[in-house]
Amino acid sequence: MKIKFLNRAGFTLVELMTVATLVSSVPLGAYKAVGKAKQSFCKNNLNQIYQALTMFMMENNDRLPSACFYPENSSAENSIVNILHPYLKNKNVFLCPSLPKELQKKEITYIWNDQFNNKNPDGIPNRDKIWLMTEMTATSEKIPPPHSGGYNILYLDGHIETKQKPPDLGREANH
Repeated sequence: MKIKFLNRAGFTLVELMTVATLVSSVPLGAYKAVGKAKQSFCKNNLNQIYQALTMFMMENNDRLPSACFYPENSSAENSIVNILHPYLKNKNVFLCPSLPKELQKKEITYIWNDQFNNKNPDGIPNRDKIWLMTEMTATSEKIPPPHSGGYNILYLDGHIETKQKPPDLGREANH
């Protein structure tokens, strides 16, 4: 007895579900990859800023600049962007690419730890635990952290870490 097999011209439900699952996971993977790339870009920005700070300190008796916590705009006299301009011509370095364009309008998205203005970092203990710069979103609990739930933080000794909690800003945060 011969069994006839039907010629099928379509896909089974299992095949369709498998393809749908694979296709829907591609955008999620791409989104995560873009987020990681922006986080790395931000860390690179903070590293370039630290290199410019090092050059500034070499010309200023090993002292940090006197900059404001967060300026009205990037060209303000006491803006870290303006102070480091001779050492760092590209202003885009002061923009975290993970933050919305609306927050980038002032041409600076990082805050400066002004508690160490005009100080020599060599005389400060625990430099590896003291923040120097981080994203401006660390000032408000209402704005989510920009990097997969974390903040990139430049420390006084020059290393950069991503932390889930913002650094202690040493001032009242806007709640």
